[in-house]
Amino acid sequence: MDGISAIDVATVPHQMRGAPFSVLDYATLGVITNLSSKPVLLRTQKKLSRTDVTKVIGLGVKGLVIDPCVLSGTDEAYGSEISQYAPERPTIHQLEEVPPPAAPPEEPAPANLG
Repeated sequence: MDGISAIDVATVPHQMRGAPFSVLDYATLGVITNLSSKPVLLRTQKKLSRTDVTKVIGLGVKGLVIDPCVLSGTDEAYGSEISQYAPERPTIHQLEEVPPPAAPPEEPAPANLG
C-alpha cells in the first residue's frame, strides 16, 4: 500500500444516498477502520447528524468527504449546511462539571529496619 495515504470509504448504493445513517453503516465502518492500516475518510453519502459524526470519529474515522448528494441548499447555503458536520464539543459548563483527577495516593515512609 505504498503511495496510498488514506482510504476514502464510499459504501452506499445509489438508491440509499441521502438516507439516514444506520446501525449497519456503523458496523461496516467499524470493520473497515479496524482492518485499515491507513487513515479512513468517510464520504458522506447518507445524512449524518452531529451525534453521528461524533460516533463515526469514535470508530476511528479521521475525516469526512462531504458528498453533494447530502446537501440540499443553494451554493450560498452550503456553508451553513456543512457546519452541521462539525463534531459536538463540550460547552464550558460541561467542562466545569468534570471533577478534577484524583491525587495520587501518598507513598508510606520507608520502614526503619535498623
